[in-house]
Amino acid sequence: MKIYFILYTTAGTKDVAVTSLHRVARKIDVEPQEIETDTHSNGNLKVSFSIERPDCSWEETVVDVIKIAQRFGTGWRIEEVITGCIDLWSDAVAVAGIMSCRIYVGRSCVY
Repeated sequence: MKIYFILYTTAGTKDVAVTSLHRVARKIDVEPQEIETDTHSNGNLKVSFSIERPDCSWEETVVDVIKIAQRFGTGWRIEEVITGCIDLWSDAVAVAGIMSCRIYVGRSCVY
């Protein structure tokens, strides 16, 4: 199972944005994959990446995603939970250089 992240950073350069990504990765004890950077509409960079988790039931997946999110932020809003999709959002990320974060699992979550 892949879990996808989008980190909205305060960074103006790719190096600084990737440094923020690695801070998150250390907090959740994972090796990020598929790392991409892009410019957000506010001019700062956003960093997308995924992590691989063991396959499990949908219920266990939902709990796993919430546990991962709680390791580096608070105030998570569950934007969508349907069979095959969970989408979380927080503006209270406890990692320097990150303004907000989206975490999602499932193809139907991709907009």
